[in-house]
This record gives sequence, structure tokens and C-alpha cells, in this order.
Amino acid sequence: MFRRVLFPVDGSEFAEAAAAAAAGLAGLADAEIRLVLVHKPLPAVTEQSKAELIAWARKGEEAYLEEARRRLFGRFGSRVSLVLLKGDPAEQIAKAAAEWRAELVVMATHGRGYPGRLWLGSVADRLVRLLSIPLLLLRPKKGEPTPVLAVRRILVPLDQSETSERILGPARGLARMTDAELILFHAVHIPDVGPPAPGPVVYAPALTEELTGIAREYLEHEAERLRGEGFTVKAVVTQAVEVARAIADTAAAERADVIAMATQGATGIRRLLLGSVADRLLRTSQLPLLVAPPGEVLEQAPAAAARVETARAL
Repeated sequence: MFRRVLFPVDGSEFAEAAAAAAAGLAGLADAEIRLVLVHKPLPAVTEQSKAELIAWARKGEEAYLEEARRRLFGRFGSRVSLVLLKGDPAEQIAKAAAEWRAELVVMATHGRGYPGRLWLGSVADRLVRLLSIPLLLLRPKKGEPTPVLAVRRILVPLDQSETSERILGPARGLARMTDAELILFHAVHIPDVGPPAPGPVVYAPALTEELTGIAREYLEHEAERLRGEGFTVKAVVTQAVEVARAIADTAAAERADVIAMATQGATGIRRLLLGSVADRLLRTSQLPLLVAPPGEVLEQAPAAAARVETARAL
């Protein structure tokens, strides 16, 4: 469950379009909301005019935050706090999240800044790397607010690494709040042997089938563990040349409402390359993305280590 939700804004309607989703989740979890705006000083000709301009901008930003609290989260009353910060947006948002002990950051992937700067796109990219807590990224359609999330199915790509499994905690929290089904997914990478090929490509169907069996056994093991905790869980394994496309196609086929994944995972041709895959999905997916930063890489538990070593030996 997410008890403290941080919601960054930049003064734009686009950034605010994610407010309904943030409010909906906060309502389900009976959570507090912190509305954050990062001020960037504007250039001025003289020190006096610079000071006057900063004071003017800060007054306007404070008024905007108060108005946004009333307009976007009025029903939450005193459970919405406001913070106006100064400095690098991504760094300040990450610092504010840590100091407040936020449990989730919800934001649109880009927006028009106050008064007129564009920053939430690049900020989202950097926050994926700076935060130590889950980040829910939404991509509102132009001119349309994002509705309250109706989360019925959550697609969770895993690559048999403990790093990728870090998303299971946040995904479980979201599923518990929304009574959603968890769809565990793994794509066994197969090489593209069609022309034009840069060099000789070895494709061993028997090896691919063996890896597919290992992946299926792995997902079923995780699914059974989650079912034991009361979750509804489905396991899906496929073979794919392009893993990011396989995730998107599976999300569409399974009618997923959210894709939840770690931002990096195991490397190697046999397993999902979650770093590059997550980056691609961040830029192309129209579905909400719940991402979990990798944090410190933990030592593998004996079972996980044995599982990976078995795959490597094939």
C-alpha cells in the first residue's frame, strides 16, 4: 500500500492531467498527497531586477500551488501538503521524496513549465535513475485529463533476475489496492536471422525451447507463491525477437491496464534486457508504467543463483 504519494507539477495542464490518477490511488490507500513544484530562477539584467523577478515568480508559484491544491485535490483537505523548491527539478523531487519518506511518485511524462518551460519529460527520465521508490508514469492525451485508474490487470515482465523481481513489491501493493490480477510475463529472446544480417547468427531451436521451459517453470513458481498470498495470478511466456514489442503486444492481448517493471535487470541474450526495454517502453507505451529503480543489487539467494546458473549452462 502507498501511504504517501508525491505529485510533481510544473504549472501545465498536461502535468496536472495525471492528478485524477494520483487522487484515485491516494483515496484507495487513504494516503497523504504532497504537491511539489520546483522553481527555476529566471535570467535578469541587473541584480535588483533579478531579485524582483525571483520574488514575483515565487509569489506566483505559491499562489499556483494553493490554487492547484484546491482545484485538483480539494476533497483531501489537510491531507494535501505543498512544497515549493529551488534547483535542479529531478534532484529536488528525489530529495523531497526521500525527506518526506514518500512511497510513490505519480507524474505525467512531460509538460509545459511555469511560466512556460518544458521539463517533465526529461525529469521523468532522470527520476527513474534517482529515486529509490516506485514511480508511476502516465502519458495523458493532448487536451484530455487522465481518468481515475481502473486497474484490473497488471502486466509484470520478469527476466529471472532478483533485480527484475524488485517490481513485485510495488506491483503487489497496487494489486492489493485495486484487487487487480497480476500477469507475470517473460519473453525468451530469439535472434533475428533474417537479412540483412551483420554476420553469422546461430539459432538453436532446441536451446530456445529449453529456455522457454525454464522460464515457464520460473514464472509458475512465482505465480504459486503470489497465489498463496491471495492474489489472482497468470503466467505468460513467449518467444520474441524484440522484447519491448512483445511486452506491448502481450499487454494489449491481455488487456492490461498497467505495465509494472524494474528499470534494469539481468543482461545476456537469453534474458530480458530490462534496462533498454524499460527505456523504450517509457518512450513508446501509452499505458501507465509503474517502474521500480534497481537500488543496490542484492546477492542472489541460493535458489535464484542456481536458477540463473542453470540457464547459463544451457
